[in-house]
Amino acid sequence: MLALATAAALSEEVPVGAVVCNPQWEILGRGRNEILERKDPTAHAELLAIRAAAQAQQSERLSDCILISSLEPCALCSGAAIFSRVKAVYYFAPVFTGVGMTRLFEVFAESFNHRPPIIQVEAFAGESARLLKEFFAKRR
Repeated sequence: MLALATAAALSEEVPVGAVVCNPQWEILGRGRNEILERKDPTAHAELLAIRAAAQAQQSERLSDCILISSLEPCALCSGAAIFSRVKAVYYFAPVFTGVGMTRLFEVFAESFNHRPPIIQVEAFAGESARLLKEFFAKRR
């Protein structure tokens, strides 16, 4: 994910990368932010990874798959994780602006018919946060 996030930053995109893995930890789909490149506000790393995995599985349901992102999924990507029925969501850096998946589930927990576990992987949180902070520091 960090290599995908770095590639996004090199393309002037917000440095976020994501993959979807099957139960054997094989990558079925990968994505990096491509919002500017595609001129598409929905081209978030997680959405692109979910789309690629669904295509690889030939199914709109990814119920045995795990979404892993370098940044806690936003509301848009949280919706995609819910509707694709991923088994679990792992992320590195927490959202420091806006609302991430954890907060969304706290507020609207009873509204969702599918609630995958959300797990922060703290071992990579620092590196992911550093990439984001450096990216935004250059833009200011």
